Amino acid sequence: MENYKTQNVKQLYNCLKNKFPKEEIYSKFSNISWDERTMTEIITIKPNSNNLIIYNIYLDKYDEITTKYFFGNCFSILNLNPYFILSGGIYNGQIINNIRRYKRIGNDDFEEVELNKLNENRFNHNNIYIQFDNSIIFLGGERKKTCEKLYLNDNKIEKFPSLNFYRERFSLCLINETIIYVFFGYDLSISKYLTNIEKIDIKNPNYFEIININGEQKNLKRTNFCCVNYFNKKENKNGIFIVGGKNGQKEKVDDILFYNINKNEMENNSKLNEPSSFINNFFINFDFNDNAKIEILWNINDKNKIIKFNNKLGKFYCE
Repeated sequence: MENYKTQNVKQLYNCLKNKFPKEEIYSKFSNISWDERTMTEIITIKPNSNNLIIYNIYLDKYDEITTKYFFGNCFSILNLNPYFILSGGIYNGQIINNIRRYKRIGNDDFEEVELNKLNENRFNHNNIYIQFDNSIIFLGGERKKTCEKLYLNDNKIEKFPSLNFYRERFSLCLINETIIYVFFGYDLSISKYLTNIEKIDIKNPNYFEIININGEQKNLKRTNFCCVNYFNKKENKNGIFIVGGKNGQKEKVDDILFYNINKNEMENNSKLNEPSSFINNFFINFDFNDNAKIEILWNINDKNKIIKFNNKLGKFYCE
């Protein structure tokens, strides 16, 4: 849901884009407040560095900046404008349970706040934001099936029902602000790829239900990928895209799958321009008001990439 700051920036951009060349628009945007600017930015991190990649979703422009913070590796990142939140990971060789919140207050200046700590040290885990109660759920990780929930309003953390499997380097998404779907990943305790799905109703979270996908089980051994939910009422298409990742041979893949929720089947969708995997530092901007625009930002092998979604074709393309 957009707030007034995001709307102000969009209005400014829409007024300028037909009057000025792109370079002048950049210049004029530099005059708006940092509070307003951060509402239109998505951020990802170069692991084991002090560097952030910042992408303005309306200017379609990258910046890479160096900060005073060292971010470690194998953390989970959550863009929650005007903040981004890091949890767990490996920091200076140690697995940690910190939850850190950052807010951009200048070109390369950030405000850092330590939130509550996770009950368990985690890395190669994942997290998801829940809007209705302003919380974050942290799930799994290496040799972990436990989950926990942080309420941002009072900074309290509590246990959440556990996954059925030790699950790391997986992906997940939230459907209708109600159901979490958890896909694939790896169980290091038995050295096995997980080809099933787990789901839970967050408004009645008793346990995670295991879903075994119908039909052909091809290409389901996958880690380091990205999930994007998608609903097209006109086509009666309701499901989740599985984008990129690494396969059972630990090779990057270029295919995009579509999980059809109604049929409980996996369908082939399209391909990326190049094989790509997402470490744990991607962000999805899904704007239903802008014709189902999906943008995924990631940095890998020192290359910044944007994947966008063509709603008319129902396919992704890579820039």
